[in-house]
Formats: sequence, C-alpha cells, structure tokens
Amino acid sequence: MRCVQCNGEVPTARFCSNCGASLGLSSVVRNRDEFDLDWLSTVLVKLGFTVEPRAATDGGTSTIILVRHNEQPNYVIDYRYEFRVILVTSWWGIKPPGFLGKNELFKTINSLNNKIICAQCSVSENDLSSLEIQTSFFLTDSIAEVDIAAFMEFSAVLVRRVMSQERLKSYV
Repeated sequence: MRCVQCNGEVPTARFCSNCGASLGLSSVVRNRDEFDLDWLSTVLVKLGFTVEPRAATDGGTSTIILVRHNEQPNYVIDYRYEFRVILVTSWWGIKPPGFLGKNELFKTINSLNNKIICAQCSVSENDLSSLEIQTSFFLTDSIAEVDIAAFMEFSAVLVRRVMSQERLKSYV
C-alpha cells in the first residue's frame, strides 16, 4: 500500500515505515456481528481502491462488489454471509491456445494449482481467453482493518506470482 503523506510503498502496518505518518488503518478488532459490507468498502477505500456499486446475488446470501486500483489488480469481491468468507477474484486476458495447445494450457493451470495452495486458477473450456485467479479469506470471530489490508496485499502478491510463472508466460 502507499502512504498518503510521502507516497512511499509500505508494508501493511499502522504507520508508514518511511515517514512515520499514520496510514489510517485501525487495529481495533471488530466482532463478527459488527462486520458488514459497508465497513469492508470503507477499508478498501482507505487502501486506495475505488468501490463500484454492489449487487446482491443468490437470494441475498452473497453480495458482489467491483474494486479498482491504479497499482494493483482490479478485483471482484464476493462476500458470502452464511459461509463467512470473502472471495477475491481477478480475470486476466490470455492468448487462447490453438486446438493442439489446449492440453498444454490445462496442464499449466493444474501445475499452478498444485504449487499455489492459497489461490485457485481456472479457465472456462468454452472461453480460453480469460484466466481467473481467486483467493479466499475466511472471517474469524474478530477482524480488524489491518487484517483486510494484509489479505488484499497477499492477494496482489499471489496474482503477480501466478502471472510470472514461466509456463504461463507463453499465454500472456
């Protein structure tokens, strides 16, 4: 994340390691009943994301929001109330393989999924031009803004790691 004061890149923390300014994130713990999508949206805005309007799905058990960032991947965030999980998904355009190359692409994605246990990579068999990368954050009985910041930073690192894999580079 970036410090608002000095614009320096800083790891997830309450204070900037470059200039000491407060990053505006709280380590105050919220209990399970105090966590809602409005609070999550506020935290994401503090992290530099623009939060787009949300849409309820699945009969109100899930809410999806789109978040955009200048320096990080754009994500679709799916907050699943009843399962207490946040699914963070990004899609990446890739060069679809020819008919004979499909098998190699599927092997590459399976290889990535075996190496990266915190994310799931997939493509639709009908549309081989879009790679989906999804991470999951399971909500405990208590959570703080810094927890959300750490997870979003972790998701960005995972996406960069997946996209930099040697075998995938031929499709990017």
